[in-house]
Amino acid sequence: MDDEEALIINGLHIDSRLLDVQPVRRCDITSCHGVCCSHGVWLDVREKANILRHAHVIQPYLPAERRDEQLWFRGYEVTDRDFPSGRCDSTNTVTDANKLHGQACVFLLPDARCALQVAATANGMHRWALKPFFCALYPLVLDEGWLELDDENELYRQEACCRHTIHVDEPLYVAMKEEFVHALGERAYLQLCRSAERARVPVS
Repeated sequence: MDDEEALIINGLHIDSRLLDVQPVRRCDITSCHGVCCSHGVWLDVREKANILRHAHVIQPYLPAERRDEQLWFRGYEVTDRDFPSGRCDSTNTVTDANKLHGQACVFLLPDARCALQVAATANGMHRWALKPFFCALYPLVLDEGWLELDDENELYRQEACCRHTIHVDEPLYVAMKEEFVHALGERAYLQLCRSAERARVPVS
């Protein structure tokens, strides 16, 4: 499907594979132990500011040596139009011999949970209220105006729990409804469902 034929929802081009059945399921952290957190993550500078505003609720869930919020981010910003503000930074990493390349996101806890998600849930917020958008979205990704499956990512190819060779009955946009709603919004997701049904994309 080229640019002219691509389904466009809420201003985003939708990769046709997302409308099809894929060997992908939602995250089960008990299976992969956070392999997708083996690096830091790019996040919008507004997300970074939100995390720093909530530092006091996040710090109790981190190991003592990681509670200094000055160590949480790399501290340089780059321009990227895939982020709402047009600017992004990256979370820092810490040494972790059990992860790919021996490192992990600074917010990954020893039990493979995300400190940002744990803190948000414990404080009555939505579990993704503090979590960077691209973390919550994975293995989906926004890339230059396209919503896609991030199957070129090294972490995806390392057999993370969200990628399976098992039989899956539902198309990806149904199997990962919460992630699609997070990316598109509720109304746009319903529009995607209607468009996908009309298109009747064949199963690969």
